[in-house]
Amino acid sequence: MIRSLLIITFILPMMIQAQEEFSFELYFEDGLGNKDTLLLGYDQNATDSIDVAFGEVDIVGQSWGSVFEVRAGEAKSNWTNVNSAYESKKQIIDKTCLFDFDIFINMVAVNYPVVIKWDTTLFVNDSCRLASILSGVDYIQMDVFDSPSIYLSNRYQTFTDNADSLIIDPSQWNQSLNTYNNGSVNLSVLWLSFANPSEISSSINERKSLANVQVFPNPSPGVINLDFKEIETNEFLVSVFDLTGRTVYHTRLNDRNQLDLSHLENGTYTILFSKNEYCLNTQKVVIWK
Repeated sequence: MIRSLLIITFILPMMIQAQEEFSFELYFEDGLGNKDTLLLGYDQNATDSIDVAFGEVDIVGQSWGSVFEVRAGEAKSNWTNVNSAYESKKQIIDKTCLFDFDIFINMVAVNYPVVIKWDTTLFVNDSCRLASILSGVDYIQMDVFDSPSIYLSNRYQTFTDNADSLIIDPSQWNQSLNTYNNGSVNLSVLWLSFANPSEISSSINERKSLANVQVFPNPSPGVINLDFKEIETNEFLVSVFDLTGRTVYHTRLNDRNQLDLSHLENGTYTILFSKNEYCLNTQKVVIWK
């Protein structure tokens, strides 16, 4: 009896899964309604590998779904040249709060668009994750129009207001998602970083304020004029979103500060303006022909 108790006392702690400091669910759904979920987070005792103590299971050797599947891949690796050493549905990384390539998200998706959702309230009040970002580009920049990027906290979102989702649709960007072949399937790549705002170089708070851009006429039959006051506009980038948040057009402003949206259907659109040293600014415009 005593021996049995000793064995139970020894084994029981090993069976108890450690509770990570922070984790959240990232929900994915493709264009046909197929769904998948990742559980991601951090803890000071976690590593950038498979931590059995946190319930992580390495599935890198398992075959990928042919239509839709999402996995968390190797953190802080050069994914463009090296396959992930591990893949999992749950990934808890070491807590650094630094802006870095924290978690790579590998995805097989045949039917776009893919919608990604999360709980934005989990990223509002904690400095370690206030500036966390989910992105399809492999470096942070304000020119985010060639690939989808969004802050997970709505306090830092800039081109959508209070959004709790990111729509992945390669047909809506000049460039498709980053991809690589792991030897058997082609994988699209997103990455996620848990970040303290002070760790982001040239963060929004450090950028110059951009006064409200005047858009006229509004409503417009298609061609609109833009007044940026005395700001040089030759480097401004423009992205136009419909009411669903889908990118319908993006371009670089011409010297005449005019924007031709005559190819768009009648409706209300949000126009996003960006320039390297300035904060992003949005305006609403109604196209009516």
